[in-house]
Amino acid sequence: MNNQKESKTKAFIVNAMIVILVLSLSANVYQYVSFKEKKMEKLDIEIRYKKITTELQNAKSEINKFKGISNKLDKVVDEASTQLLEKEKYITELIKQKKISEDQNKKLITEIDSIKNEYIDIIDSILLERRVTKTLNTQLDILNDKIFELNMKLGKAKLLNTDNITVQAFRKSNDMRTVIAKRTAKIKICFDLLSNNIAEKGKQEIYFRIISPEAKVLSEDPENPVTFMHPDIKTQVEYTTMEIVNFENKKINVCKNWEVPDSLFPGIYFIEIFTKENKLGIATLSLR
Repeated sequence: MNNQKESKTKAFIVNAMIVILVLSLSANVYQYVSFKEKKMEKLDIEIRYKKITTELQNAKSEINKFKGISNKLDKVVDEASTQLLEKEKYITELIKQKKISEDQNKKLITEIDSIKNEYIDIIDSILLERRVTKTLNTQLDILNDKIFELNMKLGKAKLLNTDNITVQAFRKSNDMRTVIAKRTAKIKICFDLLSNNIAEKGKQEIYFRIISPEAKVLSEDPENPVTFMHPDIKTQVEYTTMEIVNFENKKINVCKNWEVPDSLFPGIYFIEIFTKENKLGIATLSLR
């Protein structure tokens, strides 16, 4: 009887030990698998973070290449950099909280790429516009020189001539410069009226023709346009605005502000400047 009890006790102990070993083994396996999963999860997060940071750095690098070319481009670059920085802060917070999934990772990379492409398109259009404007202004400088030379050759030394023609657009709200057509409320045209000792002294009427990208002369009142006699084609033509200056044979700077009555359209505007006797020069204004 005692032998039987001892046998049962031994069997119980063996079974208990087996259960303990199985439980211990299971716990070890669970810990190993859990450790492995956490390690893999950490590795996945690191890989995702690396992908995103690489995309961010590439975007920043590509955008910053255009820094320092012009003030206009610098503003676009700064704006793009600000958006990318905000996105970077958001991503860093997600990484800290370990809340970044594979799908979210793909979405964030797409958003970064979208920001980059949007601003690269803007930069591309500005560079193209800059190139076109530079080419036009070079051609206009040559043309303005030829106008001056022609006046001299034709014995028109008494006629007035100009230099340093500039045209700028301004907003109405704060009188700040703009290059956006819809924001333009005022166009300012400035130039030097060159000294001329044999030109007639006194009041001179200066006519300005602002020609739109649609080849229409802008007017304060399109229903009742004003005209003057074109000195070259001897025909009445429309003009935009007029300024009377007092010329005393010395070089003077002339500026004319024209308040835009309606919204303008994007494109290149041509500005022609005349007196009653001759054409003084041409300039351009590019609006987006």
